[in-house]
Amino acid sequence: MTAYNFGSTSTFDSSSTSQEPIYVEFDEPDEDGHSDNPLLWSTTRKRALLTACIGFCFLISGCSSAFSQGQSQMVSDLNTTDLLGELALGMYIIGYSVSPPLLAPCSEELGRTFMYQISYGLYFILFIPIALARNIATVIVCRFLQGAFASAGTSLVAGTISDLLTNGREKDIVVSIFAYSAVFAMGLFPIPFGWIVVYDSVSGWRLIQFIQMGMAGVWALFMFAVMRETRSHVILIRKARRLAKLTGLPYRSKIEKPKLSQLLRVSCIRPLEMLVKEPIITFFSAWLALAWSFYFAIIASISHVFGILYDYNQGQLGCIYTSLAVGVTVSLLFNFCVQDRLYRINFVKRGPEARLYAAMIIGPLLPIGCFIYGWTSYSYIPFIAPCIGLAVLTGAIFTIYLAATQYVMDAYGPYAASGVGSLSIVRNLCAGFWPLFINDFYDIGNGFRLAPTIIGIAALLFTATSYILFFLGSKIRARSKFAKDLACTDGKVMVSKSTETV
Repeated sequence: MTAYNFGSTSTFDSSSTSQEPIYVEFDEPDEDGHSDNPLLWSTTRKRALLTACIGFCFLISGCSSAFSQGQSQMVSDLNTTDLLGELALGMYIIGYSVSPPLLAPCSEELGRTFMYQISYGLYFILFIPIALARNIATVIVCRFLQGAFASAGTSLVAGTISDLLTNGREKDIVVSIFAYSAVFAMGLFPIPFGWIVVYDSVSGWRLIQFIQMGMAGVWALFMFAVMRETRSHVILIRKARRLAKLTGLPYRSKIEKPKLSQLLRVSCIRPLEMLVKEPIITFFSAWLALAWSFYFAIIASISHVFGILYDYNQGQLGCIYTSLAVGVTVSLLFNFCVQDRLYRINFVKRGPEARLYAAMIIGPLLPIGCFIYGWTSYSYIPFIAPCIGLAVLTGAIFTIYLAATQYVMDAYGPYAASGVGSLSIVRNLCAGFWPLFINDFYDIGNGFRLAPTIIGIAALLFTATSYILFFLGSKIRARSKFAKDLACTDGKVMVSKSTETV
């Protein structure tokens, strides 16, 4: 009898005629520490891959606000209306909300690397028709498609992080940096791109697209040089096929591949089901939708408000976005220094509710930031005053966003991806439509004070969400259908995880 061992496969008898499947597993690390299990990859390889993916998220997030810097010029160049120009800005964000439910099943079938390549490639190519557009319809359609493909930079990256890291402080830090990259980029990109419009007063908006295309192209060289497949069952299925072809024996993956119909149901239906049936998801979605909507409303309103109040050119207006970058950076540091410490101390006692300390402390600053931004919007008040309001509310928005995401991930276990998907769908749909009417909204009344005041009052009402969930969250979850399902057998949980992780 001769025994063969391919990696960590089951031992078999070469003379046996049995067609029982031979299950493959991940290889144990060799003497150099190498393994095909993504969780056991070297720290250097993990960091390189995570840097590449988070960099992709950074680029696609900045694309939304960079476009706003050339928006007025585009409207004039294409001889269209301001409303259609705002629609072109918002369609990118609306596209964000459409494709994630479809990307998840595709990544399960085809692997994450393939989906990154397709999504990144189409996102990259769509800069060309936008930059060369001769009518606004082309811009609107291509912006929507570009946003849909770019959403891989958020939905797939979240899955990649889960593939590479187990729950713990290291993963919390990476998730925080991942979330930070998205919000920070939207505050950073307008700073240089505003001056491009000043430099080229006719077609600067087209130049913005070509420069972003160049940036995406350079980053692609690094990203795909370090990219490796990270989805566990995809790796094992490919390994089984390779061994079966090599030996002619019935190798199978030990991790069962979910059916596409089941994946589509989980990705498309469960987020909507949780949005309607889960009070925690409902309240967080409403709160986050308000916060995220106002963040994109800021991007659309800064040129309008500061341009009229202080007669700034587009380059100077772009510099105002520095306040957004400062606000989110301070919020990130607060999360690392305060929230993480409070979470580690109180997690055993409080459970997922320990994620909400920062939201309770910083969340109330959202309405305060709105009031500062609105009530200091006078031409005789130095520009730094409304900028402080922008920094304050941006820091609060990021804190709410991070707390909501991490709370749902902790509270819903294997259903976390659907819960986070619910938050994503609502916030991006709402945020995408705000630019359509934000300028008219700001023009209501005498000056720019009424709109931020109305939003601030709404934000003040939703501030209670974090306090309610902190004190009553465990009781609400006890009545949750999904929370009860978490008490099922370990085997069922594992199946759920295999279909849920995106």
